Amino acid sequence: MIKIVHTSDWHAGKSNGRESRREDLQYSLNQIEQFIKEERVDFLLVCGDIFDKPSISPQDMLIIWNFFINIKQYGTKSIAITGNHDSKEFFNSMKSLLKLIDVYVFDRVSPEIKSSFVEFEKEQDGKICFFAFPYLNPNIPVDVYEKFSSSSYSEKYTDFVVRYLELASGYALNFSCPVIMLSHIAISEAKISGTEKEISVRQDFCVPHARVPQNFLYYALGHIHKNQRVSNTKRMYYSGTLYQIDFGEEKDENKGFYFFTIKDGKIDKEPEFQRVSLKRKLKTYDFDLTNSNVNSIVQQLSSSKDTLKRIFLYYKPEQKHLIPEIVSKINNLEGIISINFDEIDNKNEMQKDIDYSELSYMDIISLYEKFYSEVKGGDLDFFRNKIQPRIMKLIEEFEKSQMVEGA
Repeated sequence: MIKIVHTSDWHAGKSNGRESRREDLQYSLNQIEQFIKEERVDFLLVCGDIFDKPSISPQDMLIIWNFFINIKQYGTKSIAITGNHDSKEFFNSMKSLLKLIDVYVFDRVSPEIKSSFVEFEKEQDGKICFFAFPYLNPNIPVDVYEKFSSSSYSEKYTDFVVRYLELASGYALNFSCPVIMLSHIAISEAKISGTEKEISVRQDFCVPHARVPQNFLYYALGHIHKNQRVSNTKRMYYSGTLYQIDFGEEKDENKGFYFFTIKDGKIDKEPEFQRVSLKRKLKTYDFDLTNSNVNSIVQQLSSSKDTLKRIFLYYKPEQKHLIPEIVSKINNLEGIISINFDEIDNKNEMQKDIDYSELSYMDIISLYEKFYSEVKGGDLDFFRNKIQPRIMKLIEEFEKSQMVEGA
């Protein structure tokens, strides 16, 4: 029997405001390690966004590398792919070293499909193969595009992805064993958590589950932060994040990973979601200063030690002078992420479900598309085929410059 754990979207290096989420990730990884030890898991699948940013601190590297080293002692092999938050260049530089601790990394979509497969054999249980499809930027690399597309550069992103997967599915038939697909991709039917970057989950860049070919035993997905099955006809699962990444996931406390087993080339034990407990939960607090005083606010916030707090203070104009004192006292408390203010008359207009500190500049594409279509009266096909790729290229160049500055 072959035992497999499917996880994704660790986002090591994540911080909310001044609060590092390092201890939250470590707490979750400790639980996965304990599960792997008890179950003697054969393979760990990590489906992208291992790190939160291209520039990585030594402390965050230490957490991740120590985890992989620890599970190697139980005989577990890891297959990992990059996500949209990861640096392909960094993981490419680490591939040979990571293989020494049985971590097999696929850092980019390859123009050579056969190099995206890795096969293993377990004594008495036979062979198993994995196909890796890491995050593919909508601005598809030229070498990959020219290898697999016979059309001009106007081919839609989703059509290209489907074409590539169909060819990979055909190649998978060369293996006389079950093949599992790992991918960091947006499936149209998936329910998002509210945290994912706008550009990555736009309908233009989502693939309907029905268009993904059938020749894979299990589809281990990353990118969407809410655990779920997204197809009734295929075993296609998102494992989601291991902890609440930001306030877009405040209402989702169901975090964890999937576990399944394979026997005689078939899934013997259907995928089961294994929930992990959270070190700290995200919680939003609302205080109306007409009903609350400084001491009661501080007392309530102080009693919630296992939460990371987003605070909204509502006040009447004549109470504005109280704000500095309240902020001064609140800021000294543990786990404060943000403090927001609004006059009482605007209370109903607050959009508390949006954490403005997490919004991506990439939303510019959506805004400009709307402007181009509705104000300028432009043709959307022209925008998506000609203008959008240029914008994506500028964004990619900007990200690279940020990565250099942050290194």
